[in-house]
Amino acid sequence: MKIGLALSGGGIRGAAHIGVLKALEEARVRIDVISGASAGSIVAALYAVGYTPREIEKIFLQFDKSRVADYDIKKVIPFFIDFLLLKRCSDRRKKDLIDFDFLGLLAFLGNTVLHRNAKVDGFIKGNIIEKAVYEYCREREALYLKDAKIPIAIPAVDINSAHTVMFVSEKEYFKDSDDIVYIDDAMLSEAVRASCAFPVIFKPKMYKGRRLVDGGVRENVPTHVLKQMGADRIIAVNLGYSGQLKEEVDNIFEIAMQSVNIMAYEMSKYRLDDADYVLKPEIYDVKLLETDRIQECIDRGYLAARKAMPAIKEAIGQKGMYVHKFQVIQ
Repeated sequence: MKIGLALSGGGIRGAAHIGVLKALEEARVRIDVISGASAGSIVAALYAVGYTPREIEKIFLQFDKSRVADYDIKKVIPFFIDFLLLKRCSDRRKKDLIDFDFLGLLAFLGNTVLHRNAKVDGFIKGNIIEKAVYEYCREREALYLKDAKIPIAIPAVDINSAHTVMFVSEKEYFKDSDDIVYIDDAMLSEAVRASCAFPVIFKPKMYKGRRLVDGGVRENVPTHVLKQMGADRIIAVNLGYSGQLKEEVDNIFEIAMQSVNIMAYEMSKYRLDDADYVLKPEIYDVKLLETDRIQECIDRGYLAARKAMPAIKEAIGQKGMYVHKFQVIQ
């Protein structure tokens, strides 16, 4: 029996997926195929190329000291000043996750003042995330989708055509349709960068003439693709909006994220029918780029999965199998 795992988007909350993987590993639940959208694609990619949940946790925690300011648009000047004054860590791995496109924004402001055609397609370039994923994949000698040790699928969206672009490691399972294109010859880092391109915040990823944005726009919890990849049972981890009240939606980042989350929430009501179990860690209080709470997200994902493990194992037909003694992460 093949077990599939679908990991949703969620910004920094995506670190909770690491905790879920740790709990599944302890419970000896083997993942045979995996998919991930947006933040979930980072965890899915690292896991697919051979990193253990503990190793992925260490990777994520290397960014823990990189704090991201979260200013309202009215505070745009101190917003830029704060980012310009951020100190870079001496360790080459301890670098900021966020690389603001200052030149692009300055050009936008200058063109606006001069009444020229002004365009800005995102505040953050996203190059750092892509380079980091590339580096870690290279260490495992798995740069391309086809190199993944576990079959993987990563969705993105062509913002011009509205087509889903599904990056997959094994294209033989799929056939292009009117609204979805399958690609298997890309680098994992390119697929992750495209899927993480949250609209307005991150610049789109240009790939072979396509302008790609966050896969969560259409496939925030990519479960259906796992069925096509041969999964008999599917576990979905949904970190997205679930209808609860969110009062601190008061800046450009959070407004953009909440808008996409609401759309994803409506679509997920139908798309999650493919999942045999949907885990909702309910980490709603962590903001999109709140990197100093990575460890907290990992721990909360772990605890949520451990609590739900009996139900998870029953849903995937592994009830009664050996489970490690419950341990709380310190």
